[in-house]
Amino acid sequence: MYLGAKSATDSGPAAPLPVRCAFCPVRRQGMCAALPDDALRGLSVFARRRKLEKGQTLHWEGDAVPLALAVVTGMLKLASTAQDGSEQIVGLVGAGSFVGKPLGGTTHERITALDDCELCVFPADFLRDFVAMHPEMMAVLFEQAIADLDSARRWMRLLGRGSASERVAALLVEMASRRPDETRHRLPLSRSEMADFTGLTIETVSRQLSRFRHADIIALPSRDSFEVRDLETLTQIAGMTPGYGLH
Repeated sequence: MYLGAKSATDSGPAAPLPVRCAFCPVRRQGMCAALPDDALRGLSVFARRRKLEKGQTLHWEGDAVPLALAVVTGMLKLASTAQDGSEQIVGLVGAGSFVGKPLGGTTHERITALDDCELCVFPADFLRDFVAMHPEMMAVLFEQAIADLDSARRWMRLLGRGSASERVAALLVEMASRRPDETRHRLPLSRSEMADFTGLTIETVSRQLSRFRHADIIALPSRDSFEVRDLETLTQIAGMTPGYGLH
């Protein structure tokens, strides 16, 4: 048990937050948002920053997972390998989100950077002990787990019954919802990865993007970005509610 996590937050005069925490772009998001500064100082004792370059894999399927991590910048993809050797993307993890297994075990997905990423990494057994002492963090992680499960169910339903336009629109709305106050958004997925994630062909994805562009619903200023011109229509095509929840 990492008793140091407790002593770091229980005694002594208050110290300033480490610079990396005080200026962290996701300080008010995800699991850290639930912690007061004294607890965050204890958490930071065991945290390490790690950078991944685009295309770099952090874990492979079947690996033991001794680490848990929070995404600070960038986006990760979770993917598994089908029997024919093809890749199936099963999840996207953006800034502020958590990935890992604090209770230990092996991963069933490959974790790869979609673009240059910065991660905050913790030993999984330390995080397990720390969460036990800070139920407010446990509540946040539990809520994220439920949200991830709901998202997986929505995508299963969409892939099983949704049209090509619904699938591509839903992916764009999902990406846009990560920064709802902006109109221009990163699109770190290649056309091939978009096709894999939506269960479509590359040609179908390209046709749908062109259709949305010609209808002035979106703009495509570059291969790795898009602008939302008509969010209401895009959301309706995706079969989503205004809060970005799939029906």
